[in-house]
Amino acid sequence: MTNSAPRRDNGLHAPSYDRLRDVDTHLVDGLLDRLRDVDVAAYSAPTPGRRGPYGDTVIPGGPSDAVWVDSRRRDEARQVTDRYLEEVAAEVGLSVSGVRKRLAKLRTKLHHLEVTP
Repeated sequence: MTNSAPRRDNGLHAPSYDRLRDVDTHLVDGLLDRLRDVDVAAYSAPTPGRRGPYGDTVIPGGPSDAVWVDSRRRDEARQVTDRYLEEVAAEVGLSVSGVRKRLAKLRTKLHHLEVTP
């Protein structure tokens, strides 16, 4: 019996894959469709936790999937992915740069907060 994580793909196949980036889980199906439309093989799997500085496992900030793409078409896949994520951000009224600015401000505010027991 194998215990593998759920995996989604776009129906195309490649001899080898490179990890492109992590994408919010609810956006993966749309991205896989876009990549299929330009004949780029891709699949996704839940993002695993990463190793922390003390050997601990650090879980992702929210549900996300690692997106893997045809190694030979990585640059094209990156362009398609960036364009798709920009379109999604625009639909909700935010640009990627606007989100980055907001996150930077929030990080600054959080950094300056004092935690009292």
